[in-house]
Amino acid sequence: MTLILPFIHPNKDNYLLDQVNCLEKTLLIVAEGKRSYFSNYYLILQKCFELYHSSNLKIDFSQFCKNTEKVMSLLGLKVHYFPLCKDIHTIIREQINLQRPVLVSGNLKALYYSHHYNVSDWMHLFLIKGYNATTGVYYIMDSAQKKNEGYKYDEFVITTEMLESLATSSHETYNTEYFFSIESLHVEPLESELLITCINEILNAPIYNEIIAMEQHQENNSGITTEYIGTKLLGMVKSKEVLNAELVIQFKRFSINSTLIEKIEETSAQLIKEWKTVISVYLKSLITENRSFSVQVNSEKAIILENSLKTYLKEVLIMLYSLREIQQKEMPEMKWNTENNEEGIIQSDEDMIKFCIQTDKEYDYNNSPKFMYHIKPNQNFIYNVQISIAQEPKVSAYQAGIIFRTKLGETYIWGIFNNEKVVLSKSIDPIFSYNVARNVEILQVRLENNGDYVFSVADQGTSIVEVYRTNMLSDLSAIGIGFRNWYSVNSLQLDLKSHIELIE
Repeated sequence: MTLILPFIHPNKDNYLLDQVNCLEKTLLIVAEGKRSYFSNYYLILQKCFELYHSSNLKIDFSQFCKNTEKVMSLLGLKVHYFPLCKDIHTIIREQINLQRPVLVSGNLKALYYSHHYNVSDWMHLFLIKGYNATTGVYYIMDSAQKKNEGYKYDEFVITTEMLESLATSSHETYNTEYFFSIESLHVEPLESELLITCINEILNAPIYNEIIAMEQHQENNSGITTEYIGTKLLGMVKSKEVLNAELVIQFKRFSINSTLIEKIEETSAQLIKEWKTVISVYLKSLITENRSFSVQVNSEKAIILENSLKTYLKEVLIMLYSLREIQQKEMPEMKWNTENNEEGIIQSDEDMIKFCIQTDKEYDYNNSPKFMYHIKPNQNFIYNVQISIAQEPKVSAYQAGIIFRTKLGETYIWGIFNNEKVVLSKSIDPIFSYNVARNVEILQVRLENNGDYVFSVADQGTSIVEVYRTNMLSDLSAIGIGFRNWYSVNSLQLDLKSHIELIE
């Protein structure tokens, strides 16, 4: 048996590992599996709590997990902990069967394809998205473990024995005593509420952790090297840089006042530069044993900039309260969710969803923009899509229409292929095709009580007819509209109206 979770995909960010570490990388991937842009909100909240909520110089794995638990809860996700034991593989498979990705800490010193292999200890977090019970391998999300490519996570496979060895090495080196899975709850947090939570945390922070860290180290630096405190302080600055950049991205999405956003960006850039200067001077004072260095005096300009930033965030907060009222009214529509729409290919016009595609990028079923509806277990339904080609490219290959995912991680599309035929495909493999003489007007997928999936079509001027049925498909987890393309696409516009009828 093979089971791969369908909602875990490679990360989209390009942050380096000194900005977003390898523990955070895996968790932002999990967060994005809940909903589009939730990887961004994971970073916002994680960095916020790290910078403004905890003043410890050393944050161990246990503290990191506590922060993670709080962040995930705000995102509508729940963390389940399990002790490292002989039944680790049974538990992992049980959790994957429950549609919960699993995270296991490991020591990269024991990983053969890492540049840390047999050289240095390095804590890592492995995100398990599936397993093959026959071959005894896990499907994981990981980086290539190259120093210059460590920010991009893709799918790898490792054996059960290898995972166990990595977890054992982590336990012996870092005293990690448990692993965890993450469950997606039937809770849809408001994005405005997440931003409000973060900004209030920043505004209510009594003092800045850069100052606390420097003063603590000055008072008692036993066991903490200059190299460690330097890495810690510069890590804080990089985290602040990520936090502010991610906040600005969301402010722009929700059309917060552009002049105000420019002020925030400008102040943030000055602030980051100033903290780097303060930290550089502080570290130099440690090396030269200059005991006259005053943290408060040298941080005055940085504090002024921090307070200016807080003033601007207070103005944003007022706008977010209004946005929250709007989003609360839109709550019933939140079962629909856009995916992979960073390039703005999907546009909404009242009840019409438009796909405006002009790209050199090849999209497959996983990374293409989609408009999806998440289905409850064992839910029968009829899903209709009216499809119109407003503008068709002269030369290209594309498939567009109804796209759906199963709980086993399979992706299918029932859609027009170059406006010549309607094809049911699993990934790139065609299962069934139906030739059409005229433009297709309606596509339909229906799930009946006996477990049959029924595929129907209506071309121009005709009524809808059933053309294919099967009971060989697994239970669905989501259905919606999407496309894929081969080669570049020059000016393709699809206008789609979709309607789902749930049958009790």
